[in-house]
Amino acid sequence: MGNAQLEWTSGVAERITRRIHEVFDSRLKLAGEHFQRDIHHAQGHATLQTNALLGIRKKLIFLARLSTLSALPDMVKQSLQQSLQQFAERTQSSLESSARADRSGKTLDLVRRNRICVPDISVLPARDIPSGQPNSSATNGTTQPRRIILT
Repeated sequence: MGNAQLEWTSGVAERITRRIHEVFDSRLKLAGEHFQRDIHHAQGHATLQTNALLGIRKKLIFLARLSTLSALPDMVKQSLQQSLQQFAERTQSSLESSARADRSGKTLDLVRRNRICVPDISVLPARDIPSGQPNSSATNGTTQPRRIILT
């Protein structure tokens, strides 16, 4: 869809815009639910909390890519990006306020080091943006060894 062209006639524009907003909102809600579940299951374990924070950031990058589709008018793009930014800011501030209850300060430090933010997709190299497609090394039969980092 990134390279798609769409003629914005009056009937098509309303239907496409409404459907994109519905999909965007449902994906955002689902990302929040998965994040809450992952944080609940982490039960204070730093590695699992970090994985949950990185997981929601990856889902937000996908939604950020959706909000920058060239076929969308600027008003729709701005609306989606604003909604995404507000979600990220609310979630981050909520995490920081609840992490202040931890007297050791480790949770607050972890939340601040792994911020839930929406990066500017236009400045990221294409290789850094998850596309949902399998990577090229998996498709052509050559795989590179993975580094395993133990903590």
